[in-house]
Amino acid sequence: MYGLSEDRRDLFDNNTEALLNYDYTVKKFLNLSGLVGGNFRDFSYNSSWVSTNYLNVPGVYAFSNSENALQATSFSSYMMVASAFYSLDASFGKYATLSSTGRVDKTSAFQVPTTYYYPSLSLASVVSDYIEMPKFITFLKVRASYSNVRADETSPTIGPAPFSSITAFGGSTGPSLYDNPLDYGATYLSPYNGPNYALNPSYSTSKPYNNQTAGYSTTSLYQSNIQTSTRVNYEEGFDAKFLQNRLGLSATAFQYIDGPQILANPVATSTGYTTEYLNALKTRKTGQEVSLSGLPVKSSDFSWSVLVNWSRFQQYFEKLPAGQTSYAYNGGYVSVGDRTDEFFGTAFVRTKTGQIINNANGTPMVNPVNQFLGNANADYSWTIANNFTYKQFNFGFQFDGSVGGHMIDYMHLKTTVGGSNAITAEGAIGAARYQDWLNYGKPGYKGTYVGPGVVISNGVAPNYDSKTGQILNYSSLQFAPNTQTAFIQGYVSSYYNVDEANLMSKTYAELREVTFGYSFPKKWLEKSFISTATASIYGRNLLYFYADKEFEDVDLNQYNGTTGQSVLQSPTIRSYGINFKLTF
Repeated sequence: MYGLSEDRRDLFDNNTEALLNYDYTVKKFLNLSGLVGGNFRDFSYNSSWVSTNYLNVPGVYAFSNSENALQATSFSSYMMVASAFYSLDASFGKYATLSSTGRVDKTSAFQVPTTYYYPSLSLASVVSDYIEMPKFITFLKVRASYSNVRADETSPTIGPAPFSSITAFGGSTGPSLYDNPLDYGATYLSPYNGPNYALNPSYSTSKPYNNQTAGYSTTSLYQSNIQTSTRVNYEEGFDAKFLQNRLGLSATAFQYIDGPQILANPVATSTGYTTEYLNALKTRKTGQEVSLSGLPVKSSDFSWSVLVNWSRFQQYFEKLPAGQTSYAYNGGYVSVGDRTDEFFGTAFVRTKTGQIINNANGTPMVNPVNQFLGNANADYSWTIANNFTYKQFNFGFQFDGSVGGHMIDYMHLKTTVGGSNAITAEGAIGAARYQDWLNYGKPGYKGTYVGPGVVISNGVAPNYDSKTGQILNYSSLQFAPNTQTAFIQGYVSSYYNVDEANLMSKTYAELREVTFGYSFPKKWLEKSFISTATASIYGRNLLYFYADKEFEDVDLNQYNGTTGQSVLQSPTIRSYGINFKLTF
């Protein structure tokens, strides 16, 4: 009855590298330093996985003791990468510093050996070192950079049975590095950094009838000579100090151009396939960041410093796959120029003036096509930090937050539909729930709650555009105020089961940190081996501010990315602490 499994994994990764460093000065004005080199990587990986689910003699853990046929699989992968690279730093006296790097790789990780080059270039100049500035400008630096980032078709980790076809134990098998051939437990992932073979055709097997193995060909198409994904970065900015460094300003703008990436593009199933892998889909991300620092007050005993930071970014679709004017994305369709953080979900059907259209039973109509609900990213984020010192004492606090962005509150959906949210027992909903309880089981009772909005009074059904969900026959529809009563739990379940009803803003603010410290006078330490000593107490995540009480239970600082829906979450931890720092 006992089982036995053996998981063996062997990895060989050898890198042979040669480097030449240089540092050369030309007439005390131009200094050139850096390196040139090459690297050859030889990689191989071998693994085997063997298991039996029944031993003849309990406790004798040997495969020769197996009652049933052994289940076994093996996997081997190989990769070679030849690389050449350089690094250059050129200093032009006090005028400028130019830095550049470049690397060319020839790798066997793709369908055919592929060569690609990725360079970087940056330039910085302290203008105030060689141009006389107005007296109020203390320091001025300008900077710009460019880089082209590429990645190999590799995976950082690997599981026990890659590309396994074992089906006897009911585990997951198929064309993947992470298959689990057992029907229980989790797979252990080990370091790998080898080829993932995701761009190579493969087949899968199962035993659909009479325990006979059947093979299935791939449902994917692969473009010939697919190239690695690429990202081109541009960044420019400046740093300035004013009024003898009492005021500082730093500003940065950046652009990231991603693509054409390796895209799993859906195709019509009438072709006999479901997906085509190709180089397509290009996006552009633009962003800005500004930091303002200041020292408004400074005296022998007291000082006040402040830092204000503002940042924003947006990413847009710049190019879709060839021949496509729209692209299926996040439950909807996007076009060139649309933002990549758009998300879609179920929404109410409304009149042209925005009123909800209800069904004949008094519950809201739901559009059969997912609708655009909002952008997940914030419009901008901000931070304000202050620090005060008085003699040996210091006090600091930091507020931060973001403005804009939306997401669907998953817990709000579940608690309202389940009747456990407070709003389902308050106001008009609460009053209707009480009446439903009083009249429960009475013949002819159909509830008392009347939902807002209208109904279609002439019996004509809306005709929807199959792609956009737009009503095409608005002119044929006649509306009247909704007067149909409904049981409150049925209405609430229908209303709040729609994504639009659980849409919340991502605008919030938080008192991130408060600190209070004391620096011990140096004269107290003169006769000791301690040169400085400080003590401080701090508190983090102390206060959270959100305008809409209906959604204030969500900790939005856990959803500051492109997430369009909340999940089950633990509250953000409020913490307190004491720090002691001694310098010897």
